[in-house]
Amino acid sequence: MRDFQSILFATDFRSPTDNALEAAAQLATALNAKVSVLHVLEPMSTGAAVHFFHHQISEQLMQGTVQTLTEKGVQLEGSHLKPGAVADTILHAAEEADLTILGAGQRNERGEFVLGPHVESIVSHTSRPALVVRPGEPHLKFQRILCAVDHSESSAHALQYAIRLAQLFHGELTVLSVVPELSWLMSAVDSGGLVDVKTDHVNQWRSSFDEFLSQVDFGEVSWQKELASGVTHDVILATAAERQADLLVMGTTGRSRVARILLGSTTRRILRRLPCSLLTVKQPQSS
Repeated sequence: MRDFQSILFATDFRSPTDNALEAAAQLATALNAKVSVLHVLEPMSTGAAVHFFHHQISEQLMQGTVQTLTEKGVQLEGSHLKPGAVADTILHAAEEADLTILGAGQRNERGEFVLGPHVESIVSHTSRPALVVRPGEPHLKFQRILCAVDHSESSAHALQYAIRLAQLFHGELTVLSVVPELSWLMSAVDSGGLVDVKTDHVNQWRSSFDEFLSQVDFGEVSWQKELASGVTHDVILATAAERQADLLVMGTTGRSRVARILLGSTTRRILRRLPCSLLTVKQPQSS
């Protein structure tokens, strides 16, 4: 893997994206990467005058964002106001960047976290790494990193990014593997049969986890492993809360076609209950 050299920061200029801006500045400074700022101007059904003032306001807000990043020592590659559909425009721009950074959403009047309307679509469809930054606490400081793996090539790729971030920011890394539940096996165990089969299933997964980790160079990173059983997304969410993680790293394709479907569902469920910021990494393309 190579370090992120170009970062796309997509913003709607609302306050919940302030944490995302800070994350972009931290990463760009640590990696000596360049940042492009993108704001998408959605089509408006209002008159030309309203559209003109909307564009003017967006230009002023863009200038403020650029100034803030510059004051933080960030190298800027460009700033862009582009008309179009939000998700499609960001996805197109993301193909030219090593990493896309998005604000995750905001809290409603009841204090509940609400995922931004385009985030799930962008994360699901981009072929590049995407960092979704959660507003509020815990702030993203890259200090407590949780990487969920399924022992696949995709999760190995994600783990390399987690290790690199832990190195850069002197963070602590937890590598989590969740033993997948097999519905037919759980039913048999609940009815009093096949207990040994369940034990074998867990032991085989543990052996696979250990073999997976044995091929990874953690360098001098402080890390620990954790094996757990249960519903994958529930276990990941619970572990992130227990570890007070400020970043969760996940690969977004799995070991098989069924695993890819399940992992896609897992990612969506985690996005909707986002316990901390989330970095998703796709399986690298074959050359």
